[in-house]
Amino acid sequence: FDDVGLLDWATYYGEQLEEGWGIGVDNDANVYVSGGTQSTFGIATPGVHSDAFGGYNDVFLAKWDTDGDFQWGTYYGDAFNDQSYGLTVTGDGYSYVTGITSSATAIAYGDVYQPTAASVDDAFLAKFTPDGLIVWGTYIGGSSADYAYGIDMGADSNIVVCGMTLSPDEIASPYAYDTSWDTFYDGFFVSIDSTGDYRFGTYYGDAM
Repeated sequence: FDDVGLLDWATYYGEQLEEGWGIGVDNDANVYVSGGTQSTFGIATPGVHSDAFGGYNDVFLAKWDTDGDFQWGTYYGDAFNDQSYGLTVTGDGYSYVTGITSSATAIAYGDVYQPTAASVDDAFLAKFTPDGLIVWGTYIGGSSADYAYGIDMGADSNIVVCGMTLSPDEIASPYAYDTSWDTFYDGFFVSIDSTGDYRFGTYYGDAM
């Protein structure tokens, strides 16, 4: 829409079942969308991180220019449930995608703080270039289920991810606001820098 609410352009994307949950815009007004897909075609373009569907449900990340012309799309994930619920984009077009994964492979890339899955369901955070190539990807979570739903970026380019967790470990850092998991689902807040290194984390919530 333009600045007075008139429609500039609109488009469909996907072939089977798609859920779009995240959206971001760079300094050139390119539009980025992330979510989950069960489509085996009509999503990815050549030359991106992955142009092959991993299985069951994959994360997708896609880019359109300011006129609504499709630039590229990529899959991210493996044979199990991978879903993105949050996206933030830098001014120069780097994308940070977060969500949940049940895949033990094809999630972690690079020298990151959590290169292996810790449970059946982990949160994740991944960084992509303006051309749809992965820079790094990391799991986030402990020995039980962890789900990331929100993401934002500070002025220092550090990334913050929030969600809910059943894990009593691997979430909070020493001297954080709340270092102890209570019971059932706790909220969590984790900060990761632009290179994929863990900065700090805290639980948030009580026993109910």
